[in-house]
Amino acid sequence: MMEERIFESATKLSAHSWWETAVFRMRQYLLGHYDALRQSAQELRQTQLGTLLTFLMIGVSIALPAGLWTAVHNMKGLTAGLSHNAQISLFLRMNISNEEVDNLMAVLKNNKAIASVQYISPEEGLKEFSERIGLQGLNESLNDNPLPAVITVEPKLVGENDDELEKLTTFLRNLPGVDNATLDFKWLKRLHSLLIIGQRTVYALALLLGLGVLLVVINAIRYLIQRYHKQIQIYQLVGATDPYIRRPFIYMGLQYGFWGGLLAWMMDNLILLVLTPSVRNLADSYGVSFHAPYLGMVTLAALVGIGSVLGALGGYWAVNSYLRAQHRA
Repeated sequence: MMEERIFESATKLSAHSWWETAVFRMRQYLLGHYDALRQSAQELRQTQLGTLLTFLMIGVSIALPAGLWTAVHNMKGLTAGLSHNAQISLFLRMNISNEEVDNLMAVLKNNKAIASVQYISPEEGLKEFSERIGLQGLNESLNDNPLPAVITVEPKLVGENDDELEKLTTFLRNLPGVDNATLDFKWLKRLHSLLIIGQRTVYALALLLGLGVLLVVINAIRYLIQRYHKQIQIYQLVGATDPYIRRPFIYMGLQYGFWGGLLAWMMDNLILLVLTPSVRNLADSYGVSFHAPYLGMVTLAALVGIGSVLGALGGYWAVNSYLRAQHRA
């Protein structure tokens, strides 16, 4: 019985010691990272001008692809609105009878591919035309109205169904009483193609500028390593491990990327603030509602996260190259 109690007490003491050891090691590990972060922040504060210039270079490098991606994304939304406003104009035969017009309107309204139709008489068309060009008395000065009756058709086939729109236009062109049918949609298809090219260009530019961010951070960290070269050698002489030496420089790179990403977010929002009114006026001229969303917290987290990762990688690369060279020497 006594032996069992002794064994049980020893087991509890061993478990308690293991837990205390684990907590102590975790506490030391976190304190080491905290000290490295604090040292790196102090170093960045000491070199204010150089640090600010590095922040700006990284911010511009991140802001450029992010801003272009935002522009392409907003343009895709704008063209989607234009696609939904696509219309087919049916120019009717001159001197078409009212009965033929009624029959044609009935056929169009019963077509499942058509969302809505609107009939514009020659008189209404001439009046609208004269108001647009600023000659209100034009319809009174003409003996005969040269404009035909027009039916505007708003199809349900929008967005990616460009071929279906062309087929619908051809079908409507061959209806009785229709002289011609037009769908001014080719320019929109070209715009879609240009946006796809722009999107791929943004991806390529993001890769190149991401590499630029890495090079900027590597260059900045190498400069700091050269400043602390003798101090690092002293640390190595007293037994400092590579992770201990590496840690502050990685945190420096991380902070470079963090603040650069924050500056990029602020720059892009400022550009959106300046350009949005002009873009909205352009969209209104095409009859499309346009609301440019400002870069929110999700985008901020993405830019800061990308910048921090690139900065940490650049810091790791720079200090690791230095340590490898030291070990070879």
